[in-house]
Amino acid sequence: MADQESGLVLTAREKECLAYLAQGLRCRAMADAMGITVKTVEKQIESARKKVGAKTREQAVAIAVAKRLL
Repeated sequence: MADQESGLVLTAREKECLAYLAQGLRCRAMADAMGITVKTVEKQIESARKKVGAKTREQAVAIAVAKRLL
């Protein structure tokens, strides 16, 4: 789903990582749940954080929720 005002689009994997982050999961648990490496999880979260213009991971989740991207 894209933010209609800015055209912002998160990948399915970025959304999945932010959703797990919102649930309080740590990177290791996310990686295990998705069958990917911790490094990949960290890269996905960082990519999503940059896309939404957040300074922190927590702020990225809040912005994604506010923009109804999650």
